[in-house]
Amino acid sequence: MKLIGIRRDPRYSPRSVERDAAILEAVALRLTEVGAFQVDLVSESEFGEECLPQVDGVFTMARSPRVLSVLAAAESRGVPVWNSARGVQGLSRRGVNDMGRKLGVSVPPSVAVSGNGGVPVGHMAYPCWLKRDDACAQQSDDIHFVTNDAEWRAAVEDFTRRGIREYVAEKHLKGDVLKFYGVAGTGFFFCYYPTDEHGFSKFGLEHINGAAKGFLFDRAELKRQADRLGSALSVPIYGGDAIVGAGGLCSIIDFNDWPSYSACRDGAATAIAGLIRARYAL
Repeated sequence: MKLIGIRRDPRYSPRSVERDAAILEAVALRLTEVGAFQVDLVSESEFGEECLPQVDGVFTMARSPRVLSVLAAAESRGVPVWNSARGVQGLSRRGVNDMGRKLGVSVPPSVAVSGNGGVPVGHMAYPCWLKRDDACAQQSDDIHFVTNDAEWRAAVEDFTRRGIREYVAEKHLKGDVLKFYGVAGTGFFFCYYPTDEHGFSKFGLEHINGAAKGFLFDRAELKRQADRLGSALSVPIYGGDAIVGAGGLCSIIDFNDWPSYSACRDGAATAIAGLIRARYAL
């Protein structure tokens, strides 16, 4: 079996270039160890239609519109792709929140905004988060914590200046910030508090909620909800953030395709390789 693995372009890996490369390489190693797979790793910039003839499958961290378009076309021809290119293409914040509500998964109240939207009178109380929705967060200013009208206007002006016209306002939830990582359809699930001593944060926004208080929560239920969301979105290789409230309710506030899994790389690589192998009954 010949597989291609596509590395994520550095622009989509803020502060995580080496971490993202490491998990893809670890998955490739697990697959080649089986002896039934030949795996070639390429960058997003190197990948194109010419790479696909006689390929049995693709596992990919790509996010560029060009590569996703090529992979979506390949999927329509029956080429297996992990994560699904069509799933990643549709992975917007409003799409995640809408799917969460449809599935009964706890997500924050949110409002989709287009253009240079005005102050959110009536439908979104402060404090709230203003997050770009046209692409994944690539820098800290792609997410704004907003506590008043002036901050809202400043955030919208920043988005407008940078050509960002699609964004989402989400209610701020109080509680412990929890990062989670999973592979739907497998037993793998890992979570931790990014505010702990050895925690990792891309943008440092967890300080808004402060140090974790250790509120009790149902880890198995969080996995169940995250797996359902990942499967429904065709993004089974996933990571995200949740807020654990004082009463133990876990609300998913962020959901991403194929994270770096840096805190749990070995287990994640084994699970992802297992997911791929299962497609070929190996």
